[in-house]
Formats: sequence, structure tokens, C-alpha cells
Amino acid sequence: MQAMDHWEYAAWLFAGGIFALNWALGLVFTGKKTPGLTGISAAMLFCTAIWLFSAAALLGGYVQRYPALFGLHLPFAFAIGPLLYAYAASLRGEKPIAWVHSIVPLVSILALIPYHAGWSSSVGSGNLDRFYFHVNGIIKVALLTYLAVASIKTARLIPQDKRFLPLFAFYVITMFVLFLGLLGYILSLAGLVALSALLLPLLLFALFLASCRWPDLLGSLRSEIQKRKYEKSRLLSLDVKGTISSLQHLMEVERAYSDEDLTLSSLARDLEISAPQLSEILNLHIQKSFAHYVNEYRVKEARTLIEQESDRTLLSIAHAVGFNSKSSFNRAFKLFTGETAQEFKTSIALFQGIKS
Repeated sequence: MQAMDHWEYAAWLFAGGIFALNWALGLVFTGKKTPGLTGISAAMLFCTAIWLFSAAALLGGYVQRYPALFGLHLPFAFAIGPLLYAYAASLRGEKPIAWVHSIVPLVSILALIPYHAGWSSSVGSGNLDRFYFHVNGIIKVALLTYLAVASIKTARLIPQDKRFLPLFAFYVITMFVLFLGLLGYILSLAGLVALSALLLPLLLFALFLASCRWPDLLGSLRSEIQKRKYEKSRLLSLDVKGTISSLQHLMEVERAYSDEDLTLSSLARDLEISAPQLSEILNLHIQKSFAHYVNEYRVKEARTLIEQESDRTLLSIAHAVGFNSKSSFNRAFKLFTGETAQEFKTSIALFQGIKS
């Protein structure tokens, strides 16, 4: 590691960390149209910044001088892989991540507790360098695994849309850079490990420039993927307009929403279609989730009942329109009207008192 102990290397990595951190903060505060992808991207950049800061601190000798810094980057570095997986899955409209992916970052936190509880005096500078050398090899293996999965997921999208090709190329280039570091670890070539680390800020700069050139590319691609998923097969043989008309009749005339036990499946059975078909109709044609669609009807009737039956309790009204608890009723009422049911009832009472 002594061959890599140069201030210019440390400064370069530190600059890369500052850049990644500022980019992450920029994503958080700009409020993009794709909050899921933006949030994951910001988290990845933040974790990458911490990893680069730790490498700069090691090369600059700060970790050796301040043992409290030892290993603090580990949970962040190990979290980059799961975040990559979540990003690729979210882009495809899949479930972002399972809890099992958080095990390694959590274990790395637990592994640091004994050291920070009093082992710092027993870890010499040489042992510290060896530890970082080996653990960064493990991090690279984890990242390469996740990158391989993300690359495969992205490659499957390229036949549908060639615009996924640059993202796939970025994954492949990043894998190559990390593989250089892993190869350096296996062959005990500190210079190759350093080269891999020094190339990471360059990748960040290139990715930033690409995001400036095509700012809404990934968001629009995800929207198109989700639209294709809905348009594929389930509604091809269905009279969508007729089904929507029947749905409106169920809700507006038969008041299906007043059933506390109403579910997507039970409503689909009443319409004689499948639950996935009803879900697609709601999301693609009505552009509302099942819960939003049903609660909108419930709150609308609740407002009418509050206006017409002033002596009736709010809990009684909540049950009458289909809510199974007062808390869920209050949440939905506030969401759709901007005020609580009690505030609405009070304002109605005041208005009626003035009018009389």
C-alpha cells in the first residue's frame, strides 16, 4: 500500500467523493419526475461518496492517525450492490428489493462494533492496510455480482428499445474497472488496485455528463416499459369500455364501495373478469390505484352524509361508506379534501348556523 500513499491520489479520490455527494444532494432537492429512480440514484451516489472518502482517508494516512475512522465505509460500500439491483429492478417496473439484500451491510456494521468498542489499540498500521486491501476485494466481488445481474436485466430490454444500450455499456465499463481492482487484489498488485480506484471518479463524471445530455431518458423508458406490460395480453379480448361502464354502475348505483370487505378480487368477480384485468383497467385507463379509486367514492359520500345528517357520528358515517376504522377514514378524508372529517363537520355546522 505504500506505493499508493500519495497525496495527489488521495486528493483525486476526495474530489470524486465531493462530486458524488453534491450530485446526490442535487437529486434530492431538484424533485425529478421519477422519485423512485431518483431516490435510489441519490442513495447510490451517497454511498459511493463515502467509499471514495474512505479510500482518500486511507491513502492520505488519516485512517492510521484517527482509528475511529476505521471501517466506517463498509456498510455504505456493501449497500451499493443492492442499490444497483434495486435500480435495475425499478427500471423494469419490478419489486425494487427484498430484505435479504440488506443482510451484508447490516453484518458489516455488527462486525465493526468490537473494534470500536476497544480494539483500536491492537490494530497496527500494517494490519490496517491489509484489512482494507482484503475487504475492498470482497466489496468488488459483491459489486461485480450485482452489476452482472443488473447488466443481464438491462440487456433483456435492449431488443425492445435501443436507448437502453448506453446504460448497459455503463454497467459493462464499470464491471471492467472493478475487475481490474479485483485482479490487482488476487495478484497482490497494489498499483492495479489503485488504478481501479482512480478510474471510479472518471466514471462518475462521464455518467453525470450523460445524465445532463439525456435528463429524462430513464424515466420515460420506465414509463414505456410499464405501459407495454399492461398492453401485452390481458385486455386484448375484453370489452374495456363495457367493463368500465359496469364498474361505474357497481360503484355509483349499487354502492359496492360501502362494503368494508371489498377487495380488488371481489370487485373483479362482480365484473366477471380477473383481478389482474381489473388492475390494468384501473391503472391504464382510469389511472388510479384500486385503493384511490374506491376511497374517492367513499369520501365523496361521507361528505354528503355529514352535510345531510349533522346529528350522526363520524364513526357511524365511516362504517356506512365502507371504512373499517375511524383512523383509515380520517386519513382518506384528509387526503381527498385537505381537512379532517371533524374540521369539515364543524365548518358545515357553522355555515348552517349562520344560514339559519
